Amino acid sequence: NERDFNSAYPKDKHSWKRICELKDSNEWKLFTSKIEPNDVTQGLIGDCYFISAVAALTEYSNLIFEKFRTKEYNDIGYYEMILFIDGEWQIVFVDDYFPFYGDQFVFAQPNSKEMYAILLEKAWAKINGGYSNISYGCIFEILLLLTGFPSEIIKNEKDKPLSLYTKIENSNEEGAVMG
Repeated sequence: NERDFNSAYPKDKHSWKRICELKDSNEWKLFTSKIEPNDVTQGLIGDCYFISAVAALTEYSNLIFEKFRTKEYNDIGYYEMILFIDGEWQIVFVDDYFPFYGDQFVFAQPNSKEMYAILLEKAWAKINGGYSNISYGCIFEILLLLTGFPSEIIKNEKDKPLSLYTKIENSNEEGAVMG
């Protein structure tokens, strides 16, 4: 919560910044040459389910790329995405204003100067009323948000381990996104 964040990270060290305010702002892009699983890592919020879903979807990078109506970095910091919310495709608008602790992003940590994943995380936070409301969730929520495809949760039955392995193997052969 905000009180815990402020005590662990004193106010004089954290702030909100736009990408254009960073010293290397001219190096940032919405997408670099390839969308990869290690483009982003988890920051100081419990949204590993979100990061995992984005990483799983990088196998089908067009599913991520197509979510952005704005296709390139822009100086005004305005981005449009189309996401599957409450059973329908909706446009979500976000800016490139992010929380920092010193020179580090507070939440999702981009591994390069690529913005798509931190913008997706911000859109997810916006849909849910803020970053503090996206801790702890399920990967299928994000897969639905980004693809519109139904998901299936497969539980491991202790007495049927081969059944689980067969299901995973069949799903992989069918090209399913798994996380």
